[in-house]
Amino acid sequence: MSKIKIAVLCAIIIFALATPFAVRQYKIKQLRRQKEIEHANACNNNLRLLDSSKQQWALEHKKQKTDTPTMEELRPYFGQGPNAIAPACPDGGVYMIGSLGEKPTCSVPGHFLP
Repeated sequence: MSKIKIAVLCAIIIFALATPFAVRQYKIKQLRRQKEIEHANACNNNLRLLDSSKQQWALEHKKQKTDTPTMEELRPYFGQGPNAIAPACPDGGVYMIGSLGEKPTCSVPGHFLP
């Protein structure tokens, strides 16, 4: 075999081996990104729940914008009864409820109420 044929054969083998690896790496990256988006969306929904629970609590208890509820005070407004489980960030973030004049926040970057 000539050197050119060997070089072409080596290039074909390398391409045949590298293509599935590159495709797999691309799919893994896409799955990670999709998981990050799903977690951020779930966290945003939890923050919306906290915010609406704060508003309901404020209306029922005639609170001012400077008042801050506790998670325990908001529990009945989570829609699952008085023994409801407080929402949790899927990435392990910590929720800060804040006063009525503020939006609730999450400690994970990228998780926020728009």
